[in-house]
Amino acid sequence: MMWVVLGALLASAVSMTAVPAGAFAQAEAEADASFALDGTTTVTGKMRKDPLERWWLGGYYRHLWIPKYVTKTFLDRAPSFTNSGFGGLATYHSDGGLNVIFGIGYMPYEYAGPVLDTGGPERDTELVKSDLALIHVSAALMWDLEFHPIVALELGFGVDFGFLTGKMHRNEAYIKDGQFVECPGPVTDPMHPDAQSTNILEACSVPRNGGATDPTTKKGEHYDVNDENVPPVMGYLAIPQIALRLKPWKHMAIKAEFGFGLATLWAGASLHFSFGMFASDGPTEVVVDPDAAPAPKPEPEPVPPPIAAPVEGRVLGRVVDAESNAPIASATVTIKTTRALSPLSSLDDGRFVVDRLDPGMVGFEVQHEDYEPGKCEVEITDKGGDVPVICKLKAKPTAGAISGMVKNEKGKAVGGASVVITGPKGATTQADDQGSFAAVDMPPGMYQIQVEAPDYLLKQVEVEVLPRETALPEVILAARPKKELVKVSKKEIIITEQIQFATGSAEIRSVSHALMAAIADVLLRHKHVEQVEIQGHTDNRGKHSFNMKLSQDRAESVRAWLVGAGVEPDRLVARGYGPDVPIASNKSKSGRAQNRRVQFIIMRQSL
Repeated sequence: MMWVVLGALLASAVSMTAVPAGAFAQAEAEADASFALDGTTTVTGKMRKDPLERWWLGGYYRHLWIPKYVTKTFLDRAPSFTNSGFGGLATYHSDGGLNVIFGIGYMPYEYAGPVLDTGGPERDTELVKSDLALIHVSAALMWDLEFHPIVALELGFGVDFGFLTGKMHRNEAYIKDGQFVECPGPVTDPMHPDAQSTNILEACSVPRNGGATDPTTKKGEHYDVNDENVPPVMGYLAIPQIALRLKPWKHMAIKAEFGFGLATLWAGASLHFSFGMFASDGPTEVVVDPDAAPAPKPEPEPVPPPIAAPVEGRVLGRVVDAESNAPIASATVTIKTTRALSPLSSLDDGRFVVDRLDPGMVGFEVQHEDYEPGKCEVEITDKGGDVPVICKLKAKPTAGAISGMVKNEKGKAVGGASVVITGPKGATTQADDQGSFAAVDMPPGMYQIQVEAPDYLLKQVEVEVLPRETALPEVILAARPKKELVKVSKKEIIITEQIQFATGSAEIRSVSHALMAAIADVLLRHKHVEQVEIQGHTDNRGKHSFNMKLSQDRAESVRAWLVGAGVEPDRLVARGYGPDVPIASNKSKSGRAQNRRVQFIIMRQSL
């Protein structure tokens, strides 16, 4: 019957969500997998992870979705629903990145809604209410795709086996006022109060087999039927399963999971902890037996006294910052011993290992581009074995410097210019006879350099100082014009001549560069003028839309020039008015010339 199909389909979906998240990063096979500065156990042969590190325990929370496209495969109408479940996981991972995962979980299976069999008449419509839940165990195989020691993608599949608890309540339904309504029971009397239409008579008629309800295995009417756990036991293959794993700590992993099955989609998250967090800090000694079986013992014969094996030691070192103890990667470590050994490079966690060392003092010279050279040493005792050592380096100063030059527009040095530097660190100095100035021990960052000299306009430039580098700015000063070109009134910065542009363009002609430099000088000196609107105006010749765009472009061109000369951008606002604000008649040539202008209106100033 239809409810059997729906129940099996949804129970299948629940079982497919139960594949636990799995594989963790491939175990390191060499001795440094159990590296520790305070370890004292001698390692023989190949090292493997501590058995505790292979086992992880975790828990998960998942959200299940059975979409309509699945239910429509079997039924004309059925509810699409979501449920959330949880469970616990135990993971065993091998050296090769293959992980075996065992789990136990709980997934509620609650839903309610009308169900209509494919091609069935209206009387085969039922209202189904389910409080089923699946309690299940699972096993899975997962493989790791590592992108980084902290980030990995997990892919795999699994099998799921469990049993259903709870029940589904089903009752025959009919459509009333556009809604599905439960039948009160078999209706045979047309005068019955509930017999309001032929649809009701059809939906709630006497069952075809003559009883109060059809058997659960047949289609037809069902009146107040509770079906217990059908089928009670479920077993399914779950494939595929994908998880993005973050491993911020050696013994903890967080995973975002997604799965797809025949009938479901699900997403969730899980948290895992390694048993290895309870292991001792020292390395574990493991002896790897030879691959071949030992040869049979020869007949006893006289042999010379055995020669004692040479005693050797191993240094387990780490390079760290002298102040913060943070590991330093890519430091060059030169070994000073009686043997000729090639320099080493420290790993990302600052480690380096030197083995097969004779007893005695062993020195190390350590270098890194960001640190002062350092030295450390350690003694290998007559017994050999592992000896830890920590090499600390002092960071180099990160400050930079500024070394600039002041010149005029003809390229000649301007001596005696006053230089004021503001930024992460302030400084005031003066250019020498050759126009040079300097500031040392300057923290990295952006600086503003303001230069002023007699008979020249004020100039401000911006420069960036990088760690342990010298910025080389060149400041070009414009000569102060003999004629006063710019005045400051209460409401406006007045220019005595107009800025010249190329015809029909926003390009400022070179003939106006001296005027522009004078405007920048006034703005830089009058800091109390906090905001100025740069207004662009045209005459009325040509299309209005063209004139509006041209006036806006010219205002923005003037603003960009002044910002490049050192004026703070937030003090300048550009706006084009086109021909809408004339100051003279556009009927004459001279009037139109007056209307083609740029004005500097003071919008805000401090007292």
